[in-house]
Amino acid sequence: MSADRGSFGEVLRRVRSGAALSQEALAERAGLSKRGISDLERGARLAPRLETVRLLADALMLSDADRQSLLAAARTVLLRLDGFEPTQRGLSTYQGRSRT
Repeated sequence: MSADRGSFGEVLRRVRSGAALSQEALAERAGLSKRGISDLERGARLAPRLETVRLLADALMLSDADRQSLLAAARTVLLRLDGFEPTQRGLSTYQGRSRT
């Protein structure tokens, strides 16, 4: 089950459904609230904490590829909230310190 596209909430919903778990069952396995899972899936909570993503990935028993997809989706949200668009290639314009 590849979860490589979409927002964090979409990716989470896709992997949860693929694991045949309800929001309640996932919440119980991960030690989180059902409301928290619902908020993440609906986009009401935009930026999950890294530890929350890890708890979810462990509870879902994700493959390495799906775990990376879930982490990447969370990272994308955090970068956007910080004002950085992941599609920008800002590193290529880095000039470093000028020599005087």
